[in-house]
Amino acid sequence: MEQVLRWKLDFNGLTFEKLIGRGGFGEVWKGDYQGTPVAIKKVYDIGSERMTTELIEKYFGREIDAMISLSNPYIVQLLGLAADEHNVFIITEFVEVLITHQNHCPCLTSYEGR
Repeated sequence: MEQVLRWKLDFNGLTFEKLIGRGGFGEVWKGDYQGTPVAIKKVYDIGSERMTTELIEKYFGREIDAMISLSNPYIVQLLGLAADEHNVFIITEFVEVLITHQNHCPCLTSYEGR
């Protein structure tokens, strides 16, 4: 639980700018946190339970541990976590990628192109 509290960011400091992806567990938004461009991973509502520090730790502890322990210039860095009553938001640095030849990697299509 201390791990989660150490990384907690103020949800009200987040600005959601553009939806850039969606998957089975949530959405990824380009956004801003107090003047810093960020990627915001909104994890879908986990049910009727109120989002608490204990639930965040239970459901996302491994992902948080992995992101914290990995430090490499080729891996996005965790900036923090935020939550509202029903959702968890994992905040990472935002990396803009320009793909000039999408046919070489069809897995890298934009959300808008789907």
